[in-house]
Amino acid sequence: MQNGIRIASIGAGSTYTPNFAEELIGAYERVPVTEWVMMDIDAARLEAVANFTRDMLQKAGVPIRIGITTDLKEAVTDADFVFSTIRVGGAKGRYYDETIPEKHNLIGQETTAPGGLAMGLRNIPAIVEIARAVERHAKPEAMLINLANPSGMLTQAVWEQTTCRTVGLCNWPGMLWGATAEGYGVPHESVFLQHYGLDHLGWSKPFVNGKDVSDTAYDTFIEGVARIMGVKMDGSGTGSGVPREIADFTGYPLMIMYDDLYYRTADYQSRDSQLFINSYREWIEAKRDLFPQAVYEKMFRVKKRAEMVMIIDELAIELYRRMDYEGYKIVMGTRGGQGYGLAGINVMRAVYQNTSEVQIVSYPNYGTYPELEFADVVQTPCVLNRSGIYPLAMNTDVPEHMKALVQAAKHYEKLAVRAAMTGDYKAALGALVASPLTNSFDRSRDALDELLVAHKAYLPNFAPAIARLENGERAY
Repeated sequence: MQNGIRIASIGAGSTYTPNFAEELIGAYERVPVTEWVMMDIDAARLEAVANFTRDMLQKAGVPIRIGITTDLKEAVTDADFVFSTIRVGGAKGRYYDETIPEKHNLIGQETTAPGGLAMGLRNIPAIVEIARAVERHAKPEAMLINLANPSGMLTQAVWEQTTCRTVGLCNWPGMLWGATAEGYGVPHESVFLQHYGLDHLGWSKPFVNGKDVSDTAYDTFIEGVARIMGVKMDGSGTGSGVPREIADFTGYPLMIMYDDLYYRTADYQSRDSQLFINSYREWIEAKRDLFPQAVYEKMFRVKKRAEMVMIIDELAIELYRRMDYEGYKIVMGTRGGQGYGLAGINVMRAVYQNTSEVQIVSYPNYGTYPELEFADVVQTPCVLNRSGIYPLAMNTDVPEHMKALVQAAKHYEKLAVRAAMTGDYKAALGALVASPLTNSFDRSRDALDELLVAHKAYLPNFAPAIARLENGERAY
């Protein structure tokens, strides 16, 4: 890295890729990236995103060379850092993940069970392939930074299956940290989050200038989110994530909307995806000036979040092709993934600059969570520097019900990894049975069977089980 940093993005056809460019522009003096290789299996989509990203960098006067390829080996060769934003099956796969479970009265959400299991079954073999390519062809000290979902599950898979130096990220911890700082009007370094959990199942207790501010954090955090996003939040969904009563019950007032699934599972099963749809429609209403009128009206006719995402995705790619910056504004204003670019760049910066700063990432707990196995991946504050990543013990006063939820969710993730790598149907069904979000064997089996058939083109390991299902037989 003495002569500059070489990075690779796998799944660079993502509409979020230009956000990496924006963050690289802001951090260029601290992380002097000289070459950025973008790889995606969709060459036409990749070209549109790469050309738009080049334009962003050129307009900012940042001399980063961008190369594009559809070859994984070529992308990662001699890389210092590799970013993964893959989505096997694309937006159509997401639609199946969100809609099929709801047909069986289960939660329809793409990153949590059972839709998250289906996504993991597709993404896990791919992320392991990427990690093995990094091992073989990237620089010896290279780091794989995974932003693909389900992030914790994929990071678990890489650590189980390879020796690749890997960290998993979610945008939520950074948003919790940033909105707390904004709400209290203090610098980022004046805030610390005592965070416990897994990816998309985490709780944070905030400290400002060394003082526990849990008593006021719920409302102050919502104010911070509102200021950052420029929209009004009511605390019922996208603002705080959960109702105040639940936050008060846990004693960890900073929670995210995915946590609410675990506390009000039956509500989400009975009310379909409407609780999620309502929150995203609030965003769209607040950002209505971004959309052509016809698109805006179309957005409000959809009934599933996945449909919204497909509309936004198609529109954004077309606008990228035209070099129209409204496409980027639409993606960052509505998709819900704000902060991923910053999270990835922050990890790279901390490692490159050897800062030994604390960030919340997904990484093996190495004994800091005694209720889990030593190498189980958790989402926790870690010290990051060039020599490695070091988890901090954060569970001294964690309520027992939180530990129980984490243990069950971790068993779900590990069974999912086994199923994805081997095609073991029983392991896949066992993952759903273990999950706190799917409390019915019959519903879990029926949803899994339909998801496997729907995604069969991307699940070669499950070919024997899928063939039996298509013949009207039991999968095992």
